[in-house]
Amino acid sequence: METKFDCEINYKTIKNFYYKVINKLFGQPNDDAKGLVNLLEILKKKGSTYFNQLLSNNGHLEALVFATLDMIELYKLYKDMLILDTTFGLNRFNMPLLTLAGVKNDGTTLILDFRCF
Repeated sequence: METKFDCEINYKTIKNFYYKVINKLFGQPNDDAKGLVNLLEILKKKGSTYFNQLLSNNGHLEALVFATLDMIELYKLYKDMLILDTTFGLNRFNMPLLTLAGVKNDGTTLILDFRCF
């Protein structure tokens, strides 16, 4: 950028601007976490989702697990094979995502559970 635009921009300036834009577009990370937890609590009350969370001493979300009733039923049928997939890197909450998947007898994949921890 310095060569193309003939100006000096350091890494910290770009990083600070990046986070300002991300927060403006998507809100604060805590707002996202609260929105997700609220949605999962509503689904849990309706009886359509299993959901549990782990909070730190200061009340921040540290981990969560959820599964739909269909996922739970599929797990009961096809629990002989599980694939654990933790995505590379971390999400915006600094938490890795773990996806539990199973494979049916016909070779198709079933998503059984998602966990952030």
